[in-house]
Amino acid sequence: MDNEKIYSEQMSLGERISSLYKQPGKLMENLQKYPTILFPVLLLLLARPIYYLICYPGYLDFVKEMFNVTNDELLNQQAVMGMFFDVGMLFAVWIVNTTVMYLYSKLMKGSGTFKQFLSTSGYAYLAVIPMLIIMTVGYFNTGNLTMNFSPSIFIKGSKGTAIYGILRGFCVFSIYQNIMMGIGFYKVSKLSKIKSAAIIIVIFLSWVAFYFPSLKNMG
Repeated sequence: MDNEKIYSEQMSLGERISSLYKQPGKLMENLQKYPTILFPVLLLLLARPIYYLICYPGYLDFVKEMFNVTNDELLNQQAVMGMFFDVGMLFAVWIVNTTVMYLYSKLMKGSGTFKQFLSTSGYAYLAVIPMLIIMTVGYFNTGNLTMNFSPSIFIKGSKGTAIYGILRGFCVFSIYQNIMMGIGFYKVSKLSKIKSAAIIIVIFLSWVAFYFPSLKNMG
C-alpha cells in the first residue's frame, strides 16, 4: 500500500503500533486527523496487570517485601489492590499530562483539541511495552520482577542516594515515551519544536521529582 494513502486515511491498529517504532511522526499526524482513545484506555488498563499476572509469584514477593505482609490472604488482597492502584496512577498521569499539554498549547496560542492530545499521549505509552516484555523474559531467567534501564545501573552501591534517585528516573523507555509525547504535541499544537520540547521536559522532570522518594530505593 502506498505510504501517502496509509497516512492520509485512518490507520489500522497494526499500522499505528508499527508506526510508533518506525515512523512516529506519521503516526502522530494520523492521530491528529483521526484521534482515538479506545486503544490507549485498553493499553493502560491491561498492560501492567497482565505483566503482574504472568509474573505473579515475583509480584507477590515484591508486595510482601514492600508492605511487610505475612498473611497469605491479606497478601493476595494487597496484590490485587496494588494492581488497581497502579492502573489508577497510570490513568491519572495520562490525564494530568494531557491537561497540562492542552492548557499550555492554549496559553501559547497553539492548536489542538483535548481529545487529540489525549490520543497522541496515550499512544505514546506503547513505547514502554518493550520494557514490560524484556522484564517478563528477565523475570523467568533471574527471578527479579524489576529491571534497571537507567544510567544509575553504572553507579555501584549508590542505591538510596539522591544521585541514584535522579538517574533512576531517566529510564530509557520513559525517555522514549516522552519523546513520542513531544512529537505528538508538536504535530497537534503546531507550536515550534523548542516550545514543544520545553513543555515535555517540564512534564518529565516534574514526574521524576514526584517519584523521587521511591526511585532512590528502587532496585
